[in-house]
Amino acid sequence: MSAPYSQKPYPLLDNLRNLNINPLTLTNGDTIQYNSANTLWENQPLTGGGTANITGTNGFATFKSGTNGVADPQCISRIPGTGGCAMVVNGAAFAVGIGVASPTVALDVNGSQRIVAGVNTMRFIPNSSSIGMVNNAPLVLYSNNALTSPNATIVDGVVNNVQSSSFRSYPPSNFDAPNTTDKNSIYKIKLQNGMDLWTSFGIFNNQSNFSPTTTSFPTGQIVEYQNERPIQYPKIIGQFLTSTNIPAGANVFTTYFGTTAGGFDECIYDPMGMRAFKIASDWAYWGAPTLFRTSTAKFIINVKLFLSGDWAGSATNDSLIISIEQYRSGTLFTSHELARTTYNSASGRMRFNCERTFLGFVAGGSEEFIADTDYYNIQIHNIGTNDFNVTRVNVESEFIFAQ
Repeated sequence: MSAPYSQKPYPLLDNLRNLNINPLTLTNGDTIQYNSANTLWENQPLTGGGTANITGTNGFATFKSGTNGVADPQCISRIPGTGGCAMVVNGAAFAVGIGVASPTVALDVNGSQRIVAGVNTMRFIPNSSSIGMVNNAPLVLYSNNALTSPNATIVDGVVNNVQSSSFRSYPPSNFDAPNTTDKNSIYKIKLQNGMDLWTSFGIFNNQSNFSPTTTSFPTGQIVEYQNERPIQYPKIIGQFLTSTNIPAGANVFTTYFGTTAGGFDECIYDPMGMRAFKIASDWAYWGAPTLFRTSTAKFIINVKLFLSGDWAGSATNDSLIISIEQYRSGTLFTSHELARTTYNSASGRMRFNCERTFLGFVAGGSEEFIADTDYYNIQIHNIGTNDFNVTRVNVESEFIFAQ
């Protein structure tokens, strides 16, 4: 049987037929609903999906629980400053607040947020000052629709990597050398075993990794680079402590930057790989940093030396000439005088400091230094009458980029 009164005009409630109001079950909130099982209109509780209504003049949207119209304690209010409402709409400011009583911006949220698109989830967690991607995907920060590197800044927590057009940071496994393909960037590199080790080609001897257990080399040092070049200029420091006698009229090489004994380069200080050539197993020569051993690299070279030792006697002509021997492609190219000591008035220990700067970038000049073929050593010449016993030679050399 079809439901009566299914066509207009609809009758008044008093005129309904097939109406069954049960006073035993009648309660507040009941509605009259059609029961197709007995083809009667009956009083029944309100069931089904929840509803919302604006109540009174205070502008609340109160959610119903779905049974007999019982109000849920949460609500949406259009009155700023309303407490206890999950959401507040401030029409005057065109602002919506979630967990905020008086929103002032378009979307004002108090608490963490989560945005999901496909398999990727982005989280904003203010109480831990965190923003990022939950899934295994890097966070990309960009503007002007520049979605990819190098225009965007990409944060990848899986490999501890941050990169953009002007900055690179790399995980520890890559910290021993800058990425030479990145231009116009700033690097901060924590050295582990030295860097830019020279191997397998050219005139220079091969270099081994440093051993942090057998050397004084600072393997935890931070070196900063800009445009592939260290912001703090590359420097090498060596120390010669072997007591060595220099007879009158003789020459002795006194530069020492470690040894390859034990399979590791036991070096004093050489973060940029400036060791160049060995005498037997000992590093005795230094040159340009490994990364810049090219014919186009130009440098200003500064050399400092401290010497201590003892004269065997005293003579008016006792004197030492300290020279920097410059080699080119394995052959002595020229000798530069670093210093000359004066007459020793009495036998005994001598202390001596000296320093010289070379304009190695001047092509064809007497101090020209060609980075891919040249290297240095320091030699002491005894031009006096008495023997001189060397007890200590400290050498420090710094290469300053001149282009």
